[in-house]
Amino acid sequence: MIDDLTRASERSVAPGAPIDGRFPLSSMQEVFCSDERHMTDRFIVVNAWRVRGHVDTAALQGALDDLVARHEILRSVFGHDGGEPYQRVLPPCAVPLLVADIEPFTGRSREIRAEELIIEAEVGRLDPSELPLIRAQLHRFDEQDSVFVLVHHHLGMDGRSVGVGIRDLAEFYAARVAGREPALPEVRQARDFALWQRARSREWDSAEGAEIRAYWHDRLAGAQMFTLPTDRPMPERYTVPYSEHVFEYDEEFTSSMAVLARRERCSLFMLLLAAMAVLAYEIRGVTDTSFRVLTSGRNEVAFQETVGLLIDFLPMRVEIADCASFRDVLRRTRTAVAGAFTHEIPMGEITKLAPDLTRPEQNPSDCFMNFIFHQQPSAAETYPIGDGAVEIRERVLEPEQTGDMPFGSSWNLEVLPSGRFGGGVLYNRDEFDESTIARWTGAYRRILQRAVADPGAPWRRL
Repeated sequence: MIDDLTRASERSVAPGAPIDGRFPLSSMQEVFCSDERHMTDRFIVVNAWRVRGHVDTAALQGALDDLVARHEILRSVFGHDGGEPYQRVLPPCAVPLLVADIEPFTGRSREIRAEELIIEAEVGRLDPSELPLIRAQLHRFDEQDSVFVLVHHHLGMDGRSVGVGIRDLAEFYAARVAGREPALPEVRQARDFALWQRARSREWDSAEGAEIRAYWHDRLAGAQMFTLPTDRPMPERYTVPYSEHVFEYDEEFTSSMAVLARRERCSLFMLLLAAMAVLAYEIRGVTDTSFRVLTSGRNEVAFQETVGLLIDFLPMRVEIADCASFRDVLRRTRTAVAGAFTHEIPMGEITKLAPDLTRPEQNPSDCFMNFIFHQQPSAAETYPIGDGAVEIRERVLEPEQTGDMPFGSSWNLEVLPSGRFGGGVLYNRDEFDESTIARWTGAYRRILQRAVADPGAPWRRL
């Protein structure tokens, strides 16, 4: 099926030629483009790498342009003319690259200055109706130490895409410096993924998909997606950018969480979601909670190398009213997570089976929450830009502004290269006070600490 779709799309497109036709979007792109209000030019993500060694700026510019030529989505524009949202692929184009020398400074380390550069980039904008969907910056402390910043619109790249993109960029850069051809695997395009998704969705209506449909129909009967109570009603349009509240746990506590998870035959993700189920009870008094959990959306092997917005959500319903201890909550969560991933299908298909699962109009003071656990590459992984580039993931500074989300709030968690545990809650100050978010993240830490210390304790006492 995938090969047929790809061949059909290749027949319809002459390499390098303008494409007047409109291509469908992936299911997640459709969610974000379902309303013109959500096609914001602040729906951006910023990644940065500390680069050691001399950087050939001409080779870097050429590599960025090669990247856009290789991945069509980075030279696609998005439109919404009152009908179905669409994407249109355009010919290769140059990527804006800012090269700047950092002025000498006092009182701040290079690490802090690098973080400040990331925060400065996060207040930028990228119009999804204009090319390209990425831009880059190279800030040089000196000839042997730089910060490379990549800003991209989220409609064009998800988290896995960034890993693919920086790998490809490094290979294009190395090939240009060495005067050789790049060695990269074949790639499927994001529009092929969207076509595959649509063809795949028809299979859920067949007898083959009956068991999966039955699972979600029964599993979500009477379920409601978890929402956060806001300090103020959600406005029709935001008047201020999103903010991020960051927090961090030390290596010892992070290690103790991993030990508990292994002892209970759970993943760290399951432990974190179990603690969130307890926090949901503290926030709203609910014991039957469905969380909107982010997934990679890359179940099909052929699209592992695809750059685009392939992510999706899965609802994970955790019912804990009859659980006595946190250990019981953890085991109940393990069962819920395993069942959801075993029956994974696009969120759009699930909501057809459970239309009452998401009702944003249920209360103007309720805000949907995304639960995200980032699975990152090894900290030892470097990319051959200069003598090597390592992603800057550990942050000390808390940005007052960050990229927007189409709607809702996002609870992001990950294990950092140092072994510490990091988190960040994206929220909008039109809805939430910073003190409210800080109170919730403090309660989450307390729940995890007490659960790790005594998983057999009654969960309501955590």
